[in-house]
Amino acid sequence: IVGLSAQKATVTYSNGTQSEMYFTKEWMPASQFMFERFPGIKYLPLSFVYDNTNGVKLHFKAVKVQAGPIENAIFRIPPDYKIISYREYKQLNQ
Repeated sequence: IVGLSAQKATVTYSNGTQSEMYFTKEWMPASQFMFERFPGIKYLPLSFVYDNTNGVKLHFKAVKVQAGPIENAIFRIPPDYKIISYREYKQLNQ
């Protein structure tokens, strides 16, 4: 995937559900908390499916991986966005 070697894995969660993913050992996330669906992951996920509680399946697949500095503008919150708390986020997903 995106020119990187990928390995297939199946993640089994404490509630018994499973998620299939592909990851690469060539890159590591900056933080173990970077991917909520994969707590403690040590390698970069390249492709996975996120099953929403509403029955929606979101398919994620890396299209580009590149090392380099990131401009501060990327982290600016657009003026029409609202910052919400973790509790509000969880309520939106119910």
